[in-house]
Amino acid sequence: MASIKRNLSGDPWFWGPHRGGQWTATNANLKRLVSLAWRTPLFTISGGPSWIGSDKLDIRAKEPDANTTDDEFLLMLQNLLTARFALKVHTETRTQPVYFLLPVKGGLKLPEATPEPCAGFALKPNV
Repeated sequence: MASIKRNLSGDPWFWGPHRGGQWTATNANLKRLVSLAWRTPLFTISGGPSWIGSDKLDIRAKEPDANTTDDEFLLMLQNLLTARFALKVHTETRTQPVYFLLPVKGGLKLPEATPEPCAGFALKPNV
């Protein structure tokens, strides 16, 4: 069971991991949701009307089982998106230029990075 509603708030997008049989996405566009569902980088998605990258959506979904695996969840999300948006998806191989960044002789001259914890998804700001 799922509810999909348009979001006009302008807030940052957010989606959380599916836990306990529930999943929420807030202010996410369809292009981001397709990227998540099919595990593909956002920049590789092409086609469709312009609104798939601009119109924002809120999704509240309840999974039939609280112990759904990640693969099962992504399949359910794919089915939800194809059913609700009459989405047609195909994959293709394209030849495109590739650029490599290589260090100069003598190695990199960048300061050491100071790692910070990563949540794995966008966090909603405290308001």
